[in-house]
Amino acid sequence: MKAKVAYIAHPIAGDIRANVAKIERLVRLILFVQPDVIPFVPYMVYLGALDDRKPEERAMGMRCNAHFISPKFIDELWVMGYSEGVYKEIALAEKQHIKIVYWVDQIDYETFKTKERTNE
Repeated sequence: MKAKVAYIAHPIAGDIRANVAKIERLVRLILFVQPDVIPFVPYMVYLGALDDRKPEERAMGMRCNAHFISPKFIDELWVMGYSEGVYKEIALAEKQHIKIVYWVDQIDYETFKTKERTNE
């Protein structure tokens, strides 16, 4: 069985450290609970190279991320929260007919118990 690649759409701005920690825990959860899913978070690399608080660098990171929201790279886009950047990622996925899975309000960050809900 082929593993599916899920782009993890999660807010970064605001409390960047706390959001990065949440994303790291989510990736770990996905890897252990859903072994048939490869969580894809390319923006984590750009966070080390770019300053998300500077609009021109944030735009550069968003442009790089947009390149990967394509059926060539991902099977699904998993929405883990909402922000301006996440809304842009959702719009890109919709234009390319990529399946979107909404996990918003389905994740308890203390226990990491989840319940899947899709847009289909």
